[in-house]
Amino acid sequence: MIVSKLRKPVPDRDKLVILEEDGTADIATIYNTDDQSVYADSPSQDYAVPVGDLQAFVGPSGRIFVLRSDAEYVRDTQRLAALEKSIVLRQVTQFQKPPEPEGSGINIRSIMLYALIGVLLLAVIFK
Repeated sequence: MIVSKLRKPVPDRDKLVILEEDGTADIATIYNTDDQSVYADSPSQDYAVPVGDLQAFVGPSGRIFVLRSDAEYVRDTQRLAALEKSIVLRQVTQFQKPPEPEGSGINIRSIMLYALIGVLLLAVIFK
């Protein structure tokens, strides 16, 4: 009982398992999911796979998504992941600063007021 209290919880790590028809497999770590796609990366490739093409399982360390497909489909998911990354990078690099609202610049009336106060203060000091 004491040993179970001392064990630290392991964070859930979702995995994507890609099984190709030629017998090869790749295991990728999922870094993002939404209601349409699952995004994962492995040491060899990145993947963006539609949720409808996956089978979901629950394991002791998190969810496991399995994709059974042919090699062409896997290449398409890799191209889709690369395209989505380039779109995100393009949006980040083309970020424009929002325009400043009018009236937030320096007002000539306030400059003249501060100058007048400064001249009057100097006149009082040196009189």
